[in-house]
Amino acid sequence: MIQYTQKQLNDILNRNSKLKITAANSTNGDGNKKTILLNEQKKPHKIKLGNILDPCLPTKNDINFIIDNNKQPQVCKKILQSNIDMLNLNNLHAKYRYSFDESHFSFVIFGARLLSVNQIFALLQYRKYELFKYKKIWHKKIQEILADAQTIKNIPFFEDMVKITLFRQAPKLVDEDAMTTMYKFIIDAVKLNKNNNLSLSLIKEDNPKIVHEIACYSNKGDYAVGFKVEKITELKKPINLTDFF
Repeated sequence: MIQYTQKQLNDILNRNSKLKITAANSTNGDGNKKTILLNEQKKPHKIKLGNILDPCLPTKNDINFIIDNNKQPQVCKKILQSNIDMLNLNNLHAKYRYSFDESHFSFVIFGARLLSVNQIFALLQYRKYELFKYKKIWHKKIQEILADAQTIKNIPFFEDMVKITLFRQAPKLVDEDAMTTMYKFIIDAVKLNKNNNLSLSLIKEDNPKIVHEIACYSNKGDYAVGFKVEKITELKKPINLTDFF
């Protein structure tokens, strides 16, 4: 059984002209929660979900709907890939490799997946608490990598200017200007932050005084998340408004 708000149900009906409500009844006294019986004439399992991240969006005025033939609806691959619990579990147990010395620290997490900017916005709108879980998993994963490296020798800590390189590999490319947002929780996890109980860190802060440059790269291929922070001595050329004319 999948729950939708009235607004989400209306959106589904608008997107699927062949999907009709054939019966409805209230399951409690206040009428806030209803069971909706849907009937799709030709293709009973093909329902367009638009850009909704997860069909199970709990709200105060939940609406349940059941496919008319009493069979469990097929869950499409797109929904499975966007399921936040599965994604968190995958990222938490993903294998990794790292490299470091006094001037850099880098790692690659194989099979890890990042939420897109649109998916992050969808969670912020419908399920904020799920985004907090996603953030917590990334912090835990990065701390695992840093702690593993710390057992070999002390990992570097940068208080001066550094360059951060972000690398994403996935079957589909994303705009590189979105990657800094997608990597926000990873960047947060490597900076010094006692409030989040992060015992290990690589940079003192993530403001422009410390992080002088962020470079983004992406490739098509199997899922992988790459991150590198390195000390720099040569600064990029500063610009001002007159340089735009």
